Amino acid sequence: MLALGALGVGSALAARGLIVVTPTSPVMGTPVKVRVQAPGKLRQPAYLVARGAGASVRVPLRPVVPHRWRATLTFPKPGAWTVTAAGVWAGVTVQPPPASTFAPPGAPGCSPPSPANDVTREVLGTNGLWALFGSLDVRAGVQTKIVLRLGGTSDASFVALAPDGTQLAPSALAVHAASTWLRPGDEWGSTWTFTQPGCWQLHAERGGVASDLWFVVR
Repeated sequence: MLALGALGVGSALAARGLIVVTPTSPVMGTPVKVRVQAPGKLRQPAYLVARGAGASVRVPLRPVVPHRWRATLTFPKPGAWTVTAAGVWAGVTVQPPPASTFAPPGAPGCSPPSPANDVTREVLGTNGLWALFGSLDVRAGVQTKIVLRLGGTSDASFVALAPDGTQLAPSALAVHAASTWLRPGDEWGSTWTFTQPGCWQLHAERGGVASDLWFVVR
């Protein structure tokens, strides 16, 4: 369980109340249980409010016993959230959808394209290649930003293969030293301008392991 108070831990929790979120590391789109405890001097809360990842959610609180309430909350996006009620708060890190939900795997010719999540804008390729698109609506001739994550320890290379077989290198590629994107592997930021519509293949190599993902450019 995750329990945090408005001013800290220990005696401050007893004095100011607390919020408990179960499980401690929830997954987006999955309901979680929240318990709020507040001393009598604080006003009775009617709602629990969660803010984070560019979104806000408000759900009603149900009384359990005096100065204690419960609620069920579903986080719509992954990332760092703050849950507040009755003057107390809890910080929660919401996980993205499990990799197992990205199915079926992609195949050459986009039959099918690599699996994507419309909310997180993530695409999962082969051998642990993750791509975070600025937009899943990729258009030919329009600059597209893609954040890439890939495991391993050696240098990595990335190239895109057009429908006609020609190769395209990223116009910009940079290692990201720190990130809030909750996927395994090292991270690179990249910029591409795909030259033609159709099925494109993003090919990566690192430490002798090849990874690929397939996506449609309109």
